Amino acid sequence: MCIKINSKIASDGMVIQRGSSIEFCGSVALSPHKTAVSNNQLIENVNNIKLSFQGREIVTQVEANGSWQLVFDKPEVGGPWDIVIEFQQSIVQNQSRQNSFDDQHNKQIIRDVLVGDVFLMSGQSNMEMDINSVYHTFAGIIDSVDNKFIRQFKVPTSYDFNAPQEDVYGGRWLSAVGADKKTFGAIGFFMALKLFEREQVPIGLVQTAVPGCPIESFLNVENVREFMDPELPEICYSHELIRESQRADEAEFVSAYKRLLAGDTALDGRRVWQKCSIPIHLTSGIENSSGVIWFRREVNLPENISENELSNAVLRLGLIIDADDTYINGQHIGRSTFQFVPRRYEIPAGVLRPGRNLIESRVIYGNGICRWWELQPYELQLASGNIDLIGEWEMSYGYKQKAFPERMVFEYLPYGVYNAMLAPLMRYGFSGLLWYQGESNTREPARYLEKFQTLIAQIRDESGQPELPVYYVQIADYMVQKPEEAAGWKSIQEQQAQAEAVIPHSTMIVSSDVGDLTDLHPQDKKTLGERIAQKIISRQKPV
Repeated sequence: MCIKINSKIASDGMVIQRGSSIEFCGSVALSPHKTAVSNNQLIENVNNIKLSFQGREIVTQVEANGSWQLVFDKPEVGGPWDIVIEFQQSIVQNQSRQNSFDDQHNKQIIRDVLVGDVFLMSGQSNMEMDINSVYHTFAGIIDSVDNKFIRQFKVPTSYDFNAPQEDVYGGRWLSAVGADKKTFGAIGFFMALKLFEREQVPIGLVQTAVPGCPIESFLNVENVREFMDPELPEICYSHELIRESQRADEAEFVSAYKRLLAGDTALDGRRVWQKCSIPIHLTSGIENSSGVIWFRREVNLPENISENELSNAVLRLGLIIDADDTYINGQHIGRSTFQFVPRRYEIPAGVLRPGRNLIESRVIYGNGICRWWELQPYELQLASGNIDLIGEWEMSYGYKQKAFPERMVFEYLPYGVYNAMLAPLMRYGFSGLLWYQGESNTREPARYLEKFQTLIAQIRDESGQPELPVYYVQIADYMVQKPEEAAGWKSIQEQQAQAEAVIPHSTMIVSSDVGDLTDLHPQDKKTLGERIAQKIISRQKPV
């Protein structure tokens, strides 16, 4: 374990892994090393670093290249404390030493530091999924949490294809207090609550998960070579070319999106409606296209319904491929731009009324599929009860054009995420790895178990923790969009089931009983987090 002073993770609010010792390291800019003779006495400038932490002071000499390191033995668990680092110039004269400090320029303070258990969280969207995404499922529990001893450092999605980086591109430590806790990864949050309740030890969560990433994104380039040709397009090796490509892709997409909306608006007043049934799965006639399909449904409310009943209503429209704008009585009440976001729209006061109400949803699809997913809630929620919206609706095909242009997603390419998000953190020191990934490898599941073994060996080797515990979640059952993908899904599940037997110190967390057949991102992250916590508690040894 090595805490790099001046790295982004070594910052205010940090949580350091408890254990027998902590190594601190860093570097300083040095002026030329000088010696002089005065009155026949040798005078020499010596550069030192003094680190103060938990009431102790340790001094070490700075190397000629400006680097330094020191070991802090047996840190006390808990906190908070400050870490004070001072650059010290010593004058050695006739074997005696005089120290001088310049507090204005040579002192650095890292405030509010805790020592406890730190967990590296990685994988794809189900590990990255934050508390905001599950808030309405667990609002009571989440609102009751106000814990400054549970903290998260979220590394922003980033990638680099040139070399492993020395530091991450951003991030800061936040406590599970107030609005900040809603940014926590949900699995890590609920795991930490359970662990803290049992152990009363500070918990640090380092979030490095990236939605949609295959496992190859987390492997280093040498390990990628075991499974594929790691050579990438030249554009990947230039940050400026990547930015130019992204700007061009975004401009092309926005232009196509605007054309689609303009073309559909031109059809206003000439729409042809036909009966349909929600949920619905449409592919025929819209293959290889992007387009608009309107859906509508009338709801009649009692003439004597109270204003209070109408003022706290919620419309739930399950999951829709891909995006929607939804209206009630002509007033816009909600928008979602991503197919995996559960539609839950709070209806402003005054929108609903006694008698006839018209719900309209403009759905924009981009990949030749328009789908209102099965087994999801479609309902109008009122204080007195819910009105079921499953069943008969009307639909109208709107404007259609060629499919939206494909955009390169650089984080999905091999080893880029490793270089930028994992490599800089490998010596930080962790109590365990939490891993939830596999969905993006279901299209090409071959050798997934080997890749997973390689990843774990890589992390253990580079972290200097050969027995680092691994807690990984098996991907849940899921009704895939295309039948031919079902076999790949099953294959990943089977390989994950085998991994526990062939990877020492690894534990699989079953998710099939808390999954959702038509939601790739099941809401119940609480059960999964608590299962991980229970596995950790059962194997944890006193330190």
